[in-house]
Amino acid sequence: MPKPTEAQLRGCMAQVIRQQQKSFQDITRPEVNQMLRRAGLDEIHGNEMADIREAINKGPYPTHGPDQVALYSFGYWFNYFYAELPAIQKSRFAVEVIDDDGSFRNADQVPAQALLENMLHLGFRRFWSHDHLTAEQVQARAIIDQDDMIRGLNVLFRGDGRRPQQIRQHGGTIAQSQLGTDFKATRNMTQPWHPFRGAGDLSVWLRNGRNQDNCLFSAVSVTPDFQIATKFPMLESVRGENPQAVGHAQVLVRPSLRVGAAGGGHVQQLSRQFDQERRTLLATKTNVYAVRTRGAYDTQHYQTQRFAEFASDQLAWADHLVWFSVIRIHYSQANANAGHLIVVNDFRWLQGEQFTSDVLLGADGMQRLKSFVDSVVQRCALHADGSGGMVYRPIIEDPFEILRVDSVFEH
Repeated sequence: MPKPTEAQLRGCMAQVIRQQQKSFQDITRPEVNQMLRRAGLDEIHGNEMADIREAINKGPYPTHGPDQVALYSFGYWFNYFYAELPAIQKSRFAVEVIDDDGSFRNADQVPAQALLENMLHLGFRRFWSHDHLTAEQVQARAIIDQDDMIRGLNVLFRGDGRRPQQIRQHGGTIAQSQLGTDFKATRNMTQPWHPFRGAGDLSVWLRNGRNQDNCLFSAVSVTPDFQIATKFPMLESVRGENPQAVGHAQVLVRPSLRVGAAGGGHVQQLSRQFDQERRTLLATKTNVYAVRTRGAYDTQHYQTQRFAEFASDQLAWADHLVWFSVIRIHYSQANANAGHLIVVNDFRWLQGEQFTSDVLLGADGMQRLKSFVDSVVQRCALHADGSGGMVYRPIIEDPFEILRVDSVFEH
């Protein structure tokens, strides 16, 4: 009998789940092998089921390879809402979109609207009026994450793929789910199966599952931490939406070894002076804005592990104070959480100095923000010898350090 393909094995596993009312984690190899024999296929004996389970837990629609789901397709949106489901709920939704032959069903073959709306309400949390903080409350909670120069100042940061002229044309930064019909159509948000299709729905959502952070489409995320803002838009979004902002950098690196004391105490980095090598690393462009907030939703109140962010639904153009042009040199091709080297190659004040000083921040606030901007530009600049930039490492992995940047961005 022929060996089953990955799709055939996936389909047989889905059939067992439908018949036995079990989950992908609970079905056994004998049960699946029985289904394979009925289909005229050879039995499995290794880790094939574990590989399928892992892929489905992440997806279930494939995100890599020749069968990769298209950006903003039904499969993309299914994966987006599916990612936040409680683990115990995932199998019952996954089998709805996996056919008996292992292929993936489209929106016309499933109760698409009900599936996505149910996943939204199971994996997301809607912000209500009692979750909203005043500008003063945001400022008070942001203090622990702010740089000393602007601590207590009513200034937060936001990463955005758009340049200043685009934001000005849009009248500011508005959540994607609240933009006009033409824009929402480009994201398939006007489809009858999409939970954000309603023109009058101004809801702001929190991803309350695996991620525990703001919804990428119904919230405008802001953070007190400049470095965190440079992480956005996320790497996968830039690849799909703005390929011109994706390139590479030529760098000189050396391996690093991190040794941590027991109990997670002091971490010492031991860097070898040898084994230096030239590498080509992924580089992407983004824009970071210093913004004035008029209030925001309290994202951190619902987080198990605190992440320095708040959720707004809109920022007026006049709230955008400073623009930084940022190049990120990524430590990993695939994992944005591996971090990047921040290089600021340009910046500009977006509002008149007198207006910013007299109306938005006050004279003292203006001077403090000026000092911060000058400091960031200096700390994130490349020196004449190619050294410099600001290291941003959200996770502890540290396989190498960048010693010198020979070419910061090339296509």
